[in-house]
Amino acid sequence: GKPLNAAKDQLNEPAGMVVDPGNGDIYVADGYGNRRVVVFDKNGKYLRQWGRQATVEETQQGVAGAFSQVVHCIAMGNDGLIYVCDRQGDRIQVFDKMGNFKRNIWIRTGTPTLPDPRGTAWWVEFSRDPQQKYMYVMNGRNENVHVLDHESGKILSTFGRPGHQIGNFTHGHTMAVDSKGNIFYAAYSYTQVGCFPESLKTARWLFPSYLLLINLFVVPIAAGGLLLLPRVAKAYLEEHTDREIFHEMGELGLIGITLPEEYGCANASYV
Repeated sequence: GKPLNAAKDQLNEPAGMVVDPGNGDIYVADGYGNRRVVVFDKNGKYLRQWGRQATVEETQQGVAGAFSQVVHCIAMGNDGLIYVCDRQGDRIQVFDKMGNFKRNIWIRTGTPTLPDPRGTAWWVEFSRDPQQKYMYVMNGRNENVHVLDHESGKILSTFGRPGHQIGNFTHGHTMAVDSKGNIFYAAYSYTQVGCFPESLKTARWLFPSYLLLINLFVVPIAAGGLLLLPRVAKAYLEEHTDREIFHEMGELGLIGITLPEEYGCANASYV
């Protein structure tokens, strides 16, 4: 029958989940089939839900709690708020734990009008400093990652582009950030590219005609590192490089052996 977006004991193609470290409550982005966030306690007992299908007008207006199509991700910040990807709405909707709407964080780098058929808001992660100064958003439409100022929601810089080489994304889907600030992304791709740690070579999932790939990106938390990204991208596109970029990269520790032997690589660098 027709999904009612209301089951207390079943989900309809959920896209993500996050666990409250304080009490073990489970928040689920439900998801591909439903249009809601549903909350269970640590024993699986249904507690509450919020969210519904948005109309075209509501999507364009950014109406609270109305999702354009896929509810694609969910994350909890150190501020105790819940961040939910309204993928085809090109925004992150922010709620408190009871589902009260707080604000929209727009990722308007997709289609001129909404809803966006592919969508820009695919996954959310945060920098590992206590204040979580930076917010990372996986943009599967444009095949890149945006670095946002968490407080304002402003996009500070962007890295990645479509392709099959190192640093490229092909259907970039999800992310994770480890305790050192390294960003891991997962993407569906036809071919394997790059060089991965041995510990990651067992972390690939095979699908018909696809490989789920995991690439490692080290994004310095320092503001200088983040500000370098757009300048490096601009130099690459224009084929004209400011020599000072290399001095700044050296100060940040970004020039050296980037393909080390312990990762099964050539113990060489690009420079």
